Amino acid sequence: FPILIGRAYTPVIKFVLCGICIDLVFARLADGAKLLQLRPRQHQQRVSSATGKRPLPPTIAPREELKLDDADLIGLDEAGVRSLNGVRVAQYLLQLVPDVDAFRLTLRAVKEWAVVHGLYSNVLGFLGGVNWAILVAWVCVRNEDATASTLLRIFMRTFSKWKWPTPVLLGPVSYEAPPNVTPLPVWNPKANPRDRAHLMPIVTPCFPSMNSSYNVGQPQMRRLKQEFVLADQLIADIEKGERDWDELFVGKEFFRQHIHFIKVDIIATSEDGFRAWFGLCESRLRIFVAAMESDDLGTQCYPFAKCFRRVEEDDDGEERHIASFFVALRFDEGVEDVDLKPNAEEFLYKINSWEGRQEGMDLMIDCLVQNELPSFVFDDVDVGNTDGVLLGDEDDMSISDLDDENDEERKDDDSDDLHLSPSKKRKPATCNTA
Repeated sequence: FPILIGRAYTPVIKFVLCGICIDLVFARLADGAKLLQLRPRQHQQRVSSATGKRPLPPTIAPREELKLDDADLIGLDEAGVRSLNGVRVAQYLLQLVPDVDAFRLTLRAVKEWAVVHGLYSNVLGFLGGVNWAILVAWVCVRNEDATASTLLRIFMRTFSKWKWPTPVLLGPVSYEAPPNVTPLPVWNPKANPRDRAHLMPIVTPCFPSMNSSYNVGQPQMRRLKQEFVLADQLIADIEKGERDWDELFVGKEFFRQHIHFIKVDIIATSEDGFRAWFGLCESRLRIFVAAMESDDLGTQCYPFAKCFRRVEEDDDGEERHIASFFVALRFDEGVEDVDLKPNAEEFLYKINSWEGRQEGMDLMIDCLVQNELPSFVFDDVDVGNTDGVLLGDEDDMSISDLDDENDEERKDDDSDDLHLSPSKKRKPATCNTA
């Protein structure tokens, strides 16, 4: 079921092959001569040594990867350059790091840690694959002989103390376009106020250098900084023999650390419709999070970058595909209650304006306290994929303390619910903090 996005920032086809999420980028090269040179070449047929007559099947030469350089940018438009630069940056990093195996192992560990703790999603305003790769490469080039475990310790220590918005750079930024390449905008905080406003700049090393983490907002940066500090402290305890490495990859604390939560349910009655609706809603969620973060309201948001996907049946037996996102809320001292209705209505208005919305596509927002959280947020289950990352809570938490009495209280007392739908009028969105 293809989903066409005509004005996509980067031309890409997203699909899953054998359980692996793949982003297939596209760029039209002005000169295809290099590609023709990489066509598989068949060696001459061989003669069987047993008979001396029967030819053996021809062999295929080992696959060669197209090595990209600045000349391949000639003739490309801005979207094509962005698409090609994803591959260029990956190749650059592998050539830059002194020990590729140590780099890959460290990056795998960092990504697993980020996924488990709800920190992995560029779409939701956190960090994605290229961001984490650049950060790990930065550590690797400054610690050439370090093992993966040492690199992981240095990684957490480095970025737990990093003075953002100091940019992470793998080399000097080139502001001049290569010969015959169309001049394109380059990340330049001195000349561009928008670039200067970026919170956690992680700059790509190939022309045109861009801030790969421009999506990061204040709530996401707060969580990233806190988790870096916690991971650094945990690894220090591991080195003392007081903790185990496994604890680094168990994300079981988030839903115990906070009392108040916003739950966003993305719902569709067909799997194909769900994909399109989910992609649209997910891409707008970070705007909703930013709107709820307010000094005037006295609110701070703590988004969790993992969705919990499931299939349920409604009262009529109709199948519903549901993905749930959670944002924890904290309040300034003295704040008694917060009206979130205007924030929710603005978000729903933007969602409603999508021309591709069909019957059966819905979105619901609830305000919950900790003992009202659904049990699946504590289950050790794999519930889907988004943004190329495993979704669902991957810890070993139980929910033994949520007893039947609490369940009955939820049924009887819904006075603080925030329950909005694009297709229906809902009651005022009020979250009581008392």
